[in-house]
Amino acid sequence: MKRKDPLLSIRGVGAVTLTKLNALGIYTLRDLLNYFPIDYKDLSNPRPLSYEAVGTFCVIYATVTSVTKPAFVRSNFNFFRAYVTDSGTRATLTWFNQPYLAQRLESGKRYVFFGKLVEKDGGLTMANPSFEAADRIVRLRGIVPIYRTKGLFAQSAMSDYVRDCIDKYDFRWGDMTEDDVVALREAYTRAHFPTRLEELNECYPKLAEEELRVLMYSYRIDRANAKTKKFIYDRDYEVMEQLIRSLPYRLTDSQRSAIDDITTDLHRPTPMNRLLSGDVGSGKTAVAVAVMAYTASCGGQCAMLAPTEILAYQHYEKIKKTLEGCGFCVACLTSSLPAAEKRRVLKGLADGSIDVVIGTSGIISEKVVYKGLALAVVDESHRFGVRTRATLIAKGENTDTLIMTATPIPRAISLMSYGELSVSGLERRRSIADSIDTLLYPDLDAAMPIIEEELKAGRQAYFVCPRVEETEEGDETASVKSAYTRIRASVPDRYGVEILHGKMKDDEKERVMASFARGDTAILVASVVIEVGIDVANASVMCIMDPSGFGMATLHQLRGRVGRGDARGKCILLYGRAPSDRIKQFAASTDGLELAELDYKRRGAGDYIGYRQSGASSDGSLQTYYSIALIEKCRRYVDALPMSSVDIEQFVESDRYVGRRTEKIAMN
Repeated sequence: MKRKDPLLSIRGVGAVTLTKLNALGIYTLRDLLNYFPIDYKDLSNPRPLSYEAVGTFCVIYATVTSVTKPAFVRSNFNFFRAYVTDSGTRATLTWFNQPYLAQRLESGKRYVFFGKLVEKDGGLTMANPSFEAADRIVRLRGIVPIYRTKGLFAQSAMSDYVRDCIDKYDFRWGDMTEDDVVALREAYTRAHFPTRLEELNECYPKLAEEELRVLMYSYRIDRANAKTKKFIYDRDYEVMEQLIRSLPYRLTDSQRSAIDDITTDLHRPTPMNRLLSGDVGSGKTAVAVAVMAYTASCGGQCAMLAPTEILAYQHYEKIKKTLEGCGFCVACLTSSLPAAEKRRVLKGLADGSIDVVIGTSGIISEKVVYKGLALAVVDESHRFGVRTRATLIAKGENTDTLIMTATPIPRAISLMSYGELSVSGLERRRSIADSIDTLLYPDLDAAMPIIEEELKAGRQAYFVCPRVEETEEGDETASVKSAYTRIRASVPDRYGVEILHGKMKDDEKERVMASFARGDTAILVASVVIEVGIDVANASVMCIMDPSGFGMATLHQLRGRVGRGDARGKCILLYGRAPSDRIKQFAASTDGLELAELDYKRRGAGDYIGYRQSGASSDGSLQTYYSIALIEKCRRYVDALPMSSVDIEQFVESDRYVGRRTEKIAMN
């Protein structure tokens, strides 16, 4: 017999409302508890109905002049309107799928309304506002929460659901005392319904501690139930050491240390999950190649996932020369591969004759079958979603995983904090601070003198835009095509200007890149396709137009494309009217891990066992209250909790267990 959904126990929640809650990412009572307000409004001072309040949530007093009858457009969609006025200003208020509310409004009577005031078709409107009679105000007073509802609910309805959930939820778990339960319930109440805004700084740290404990206990259960991997590493390191000795350079101490970390993990009975973090030029690929050689020498297959065909082919050409010298078969698999060659690679992966495959997302397609995938390597991991990485790992049986990036995504930072993602760091052979200047300019005209100086010295420049096509707003500096037209017209013909973006055909992209690499082209106007896989030592300028359109990881990768030769690199950010705090932080830091931590605090960490790579666990932002001290405190608490079968079963069956929530999302 199917169990009744716990959310249906909330007063006012039926089948239709349940579907709407699911659309907001709310699948359990705990999800509803943790669906924190995105803002709070003090309704103590109502605003007059006027155009000055447009775009804000506000409380207004107005008199209803007329109310329409509910119009049923279709079985699941209806609406009605009320026309109101205040001091000669009129507004139209509309309620969707709440026909019963029409009976609660009387013409000629004065009410207080709360909602977001919008200007539409020359008039003022509100959608689904909460309201009460002006002479009987009960709820629309004091501080009220504002939830992200996507227009599915009135704010008052969400508040009612949350209040009822707080009243009904069983907060007890682990070794909590009655005082602990009362304190936690009070913290949730204050987070949603504060009597003064200062209370938020008092309750959120308590909720952050609770969330960390729950997440850590979930991970502890998963670790206890971790499956033993099938592949066994049973050879010595002679082949790997032979490869290392054949390299034209000597590995750094940090590279050697990372290889030791990884090989130690490979010999453990449970699958490896390790992040190899190092700035551009620190030698992550060399470490990965050494480890792949060891895996192949033990009879296991390796797959390296790259974000672009350009990078995949560059890796393939370099790795093939290195590994084939050790007797291993290396193949490349991308979407542009000829059909006959693609069939050959698929056959080789299935029968095991191919030891290492390097490619784009094609290596995780349903058609690709591995005889024995032992090691999955994900390069530039910030460019891939969680699902993509998980699909690759699932191609093997409890596969070991090595992910590489210069700037870890927020989710990786959080996993590192909990100890669920091991990390090895590499030192850059030449620091960014020693080789690249990060400069801020308001626009291209201001930056051109320094760019022209580099061009006159015989060096090359990248111009990168976040979009290929021009937007409706016509922002010339933000689209590749508009910037290309402008730059080509403003520099002498002798320099040569080319355009490069992902929508071009592969052979044309190869031609453009080859021309720039040879030095035939001085300026390359491109999309983010050049973020990885481009290595032109003579390029000394990276001009990023509209840097707000890029994440921290991408900005850091782009900056690392210059300063690779003898000339000092210049990363120029065209910030527009004023540089944001985020852009200032980026310009001030040259450390990828530090930038990742800043990104983590700004964006949140996303789902810990799940698919989102950033964002707070709900609409709140508890991650901003995390600290190393709190993480250590919670880890000690969780390590001391019992792990009996009864305790684990009760926790897993509750909505606290994070894996249970992921299953619920997948079912929906």
